[in-house]
Amino acid sequence: MAMRKVLAQGGCVDGDCPAFWIDDETGTVTVRGFEPGSNTRERDVTIPVEVWDRLVAQLPR
Repeated sequence: MAMRKVLAQGGCVDGDCPAFWIDDETGTVTVRGFEPGSNTRERDVTIPVEVWDRLVAQLPR
C-alpha cells in the first residue's frame, strides 16, 4: 500500500490533522478527521475508488 497525502489542513504542529490520502496502487481514498465533539481524537474512513469517483463526479464544476 502506497498512501500519498493529497490534501491536508494547514497549521498542524504534530502532523495529525484532517487530511485526504490516496493509495496509488488501488485508488482507495482514506479521509482522516476529528471525531464529532472532539478536537483531539481522530478517525479514519476508507472510501473505495468506485464510491470516491461517484462522489467527485457530483461536485459542481
